[in-house]
Amino acid sequence: QTAVALIVLMTVYSCSLIPKQVDVISKPLDRQIAQPMLPRGIDLKEPYWYVVSEKNIEEFIERVKKEEGRLVFADDLTPKKNSPDNKKVKSLMLVGNSFFYYNNSLHKYIGDIVKHDDFIDDLKRRSITINGSALSWHDVESYLENPNIGNFKIDTNNDNQYVPYPDTNIDAVIMMGCSLCPIHPERKQSFKKYVKEHAMTIRAKGSEPMLFMSWAYKNKPEMFFDLKKEFLSVANLNNLLLIPVGEAFYKFNNSHPEIDLYTSDLRHPSREGSYMAAAVIFSTLYGRSTFGNAGMMNLTPEIAYKIQKVADETVEEFFQLQLK
Repeated sequence: QTAVALIVLMTVYSCSLIPKQVDVISKPLDRQIAQPMLPRGIDLKEPYWYVVSEKNIEEFIERVKKEEGRLVFADDLTPKKNSPDNKKVKSLMLVGNSFFYYNNSLHKYIGDIVKHDDFIDDLKRRSITINGSALSWHDVESYLENPNIGNFKIDTNNDNQYVPYPDTNIDAVIMMGCSLCPIHPERKQSFKKYVKEHAMTIRAKGSEPMLFMSWAYKNKPEMFFDLKKEFLSVANLNNLLLIPVGEAFYKFNNSHPEIDLYTSDLRHPSREGSYMAAAVIFSTLYGRSTFGNAGMMNLTPEIAYKIQKVADETVEEFFQLQLK
């Protein structure tokens, strides 16, 4: 019986004892494998050498633009200076035109922001403007030499009391030419000439010269790129701190088109535009954020905070720094 049972078990499980034949088949898989894009080849050309001086620089630039389409210098891209030489500016002079005096004057907007910052002492401000003026219209030397400019005030908040100011020294001068002068073919050379001359004059009088980057017109936003290039070039050439207001206008116009920085003429600043200019000037001069500042010049907090935020971002990105 035992033998019969063993035969039956071996018969039943014989499939597990006898190995099966395994066929191995190989064939290519039909799968598309994405290939990375190879770097584009660099088209190197033979270098050309030019002898360039102040006398033929404009002719050289126009020639290269005509042959190559554009010309970019390193000085056209980033500012050389990112902060004032004087870290505690206590007196400021604005020299410019109607872009400064619109909305009861830019210096009042700057003063309101300063007044509401607990870490900045009062800033003495002087604004000297001529409507439509280029820098060639201003006798900057006389502004700094005249001891009578800014030597008193009548305090209308204190029964018209006469208040003398014995110290009329100016720490910094922010200058602006006409809004088209940096890029107009008939005026750009004069603009460069007087930026250089005024900068030398201001330094000789013991003050620090600074340059105000104006903004593109609302109906001609493409102006911004040419203006920025020219402002950076002349500011770097003369070692000037460039106040990037035009940069802030461009950034804000793109991010907040519902808030108008312009008046109806599409050129001059609205109250919001003047406030933007003041916020950028403040952050550039002091390295401090304006965001949350209670000095709003009667703008709504919602609008003021949006302007402050973009002003701070512009200054930080333009100068590659962190505001306090």
